[in-house]
Amino acid sequence: MSQHDDFRLRVLIIHRNFESIYPLSCMLSDEAHNVQILAAEHLDEATRKIASALFHLILVDVNIDRRGIFHVIEELESHAPGVPTVLLTTDDQEENAEKMLKRGFMDYILCPSDFHPGIIKRVLRYARQILNNEEQIAKLSHFDQLTGVANRYLFRDRLEHAVIRSQREQKNVALLLLDINQFHTINDHYGLETGDQILVQVAERLGRNLRKQDTIARFGGDEFSLILENLADIKDAGYIAQHLLDLVTKPFMFGTKPISITLSIGIAIGAPDLTYDPATLLKQADIARYRAKEKSHSDFQYFADSLNEAIHTDIGIGRNLTDALQRIFHQKPDSE
Repeated sequence: MSQHDDFRLRVLIIHRNFESIYPLSCMLSDEAHNVQILAAEHLDEATRKIASALFHLILVDVNIDRRGIFHVIEELESHAPGVPTVLLTTDDQEENAEKMLKRGFMDYILCPSDFHPGIIKRVLRYARQILNNEEQIAKLSHFDQLTGVANRYLFRDRLEHAVIRSQREQKNVALLLLDINQFHTINDHYGLETGDQILVQVAERLGRNLRKQDTIARFGGDEFSLILENLADIKDAGYIAQHLLDLVTKPFMFGTKPISITLSIGIAIGAPDLTYDPATLLKQADIARYRAKEKSHSDFQYFADSLNEAIHTDIGIGRNLTDALQRIFHQKPDSE
């Protein structure tokens, strides 16, 4: 983690004499404790900083560049489109500052008479709006809009990082691919809206019964995927898979109407003695999932067939499954 990762709001102040507006900088920091303030003494330095960091607010001195303030706003709009820009000017230039608002500036601050909490709160609202927009865009791009779990893009990123961690730390990782069996019949019989609600409730039920470090994603349609990291034993993936199969045997209620579903789960394992990458795990889990579909209406299968008989025998002894789940879900996750 870098030293700036704790900052959420980033403000750039472009001014030749930073000392003269130091009180403004202090007030910004006091008002928003998670703000990072960077300074630039001229426009070229400012554009270099903009190229290397994401800013949520820019404050710029009216006299920063000899080519004029209109050139400045054009440059800033080119290099930082959509970032609110506030003009810093002197008390005797308020009339001109008002005119500047029509040329692209969001607001202006008269120095030093506007150095008071009301103005500071106002300009920080602009920055927070940009931050909120960024967070909303990130959510839209990383999470499934129906179920709220990770989408396939975030899933692929997390799988890649999980594989890197497991190989570096010599620990087990498992990838599970899950299908809702005969999901098309639910859509055909009950309608698409009910089918969507089934997907939402499946995601909620699965998500509530995983460990903190695990990832659940909707891979598309009626397919879900799980990444299980730091498994003490590769058989633990099978115990968790059986636990999830058991979870969905309880009917989903829609008013007084119960709907029952089953899952098919394919499991691929990354272990210290194996060679693997994200693409390999995905291919293996997909093959195992189809084996599960062929074997039963509610089953899981490992890609490594040698594991299947042993784990299914263990699960057939109910006490073994109960003990295993208690160990898995009560163990403390490794600290990051």
